[in-house]
Order: sequence, then structure tokens, then C-alpha cells
Amino acid sequence: STLGELAWWGKATVLVPSPYVAEDHQRKNARYWAEQGAAVLVEEREVLRLEAEVLALLRDPTQRARYEQAAARLACLNAAEVLAEHLYNLAYGFSR
Repeated sequence: STLGELAWWGKATVLVPSPYVAEDHQRKNARYWAEQGAAVLVEEREVLRLEAEVLALLRDPTQRARYEQAAARLACLNAAEVLAEHLYNLAYGFSR
């Protein structure tokens, strides 16, 4: 996923979630990232803010570094192992 890659690479980002997706998952994820200090959340209805937020990130390397560090903390570095274990447990009905 895009957020997984942003976390893996520790990239600062401005997220504009679509309000037209199933179960509003983009907004929920964007809100979580913003609450963790890992992204700026701009709602689609506030799209005029987008340019200002992007420019603010580009102009402030200290703040950008904070977002990058927070994003990196959200990365699951052993995602393949975790997923494999969940699938194993699902298939065999128990936990090792």
C-alpha cells in the first residue's frame, strides 16, 4: 500500500483521502497518521489548503524531519513474517 511504502521509506506526506471509498478507510488511515505526527491531513473539501501545506513541508526541513521520523515509526519491518504467521494461524486454527 502507499502508506506502507511511505512508512518503510520514512517519507513526510500530505494526505488527501477520498470520501468515496468503502468504509471511509482512507480518512481513517489519514487521521491516524496525522494523530501520530506522521502526515498532514487535508480533506478533499479543503483542497485549496493543499498547496500551502506542501510548500510549508518543503520550506521547513525540521518539521519535515519530524514527519519522516514519525512515519518511519509506523513501518512494520517484518510485515511478511507477521502476515505469514497470521495466514498459518488462520489455516490451522491456532497460534504457535
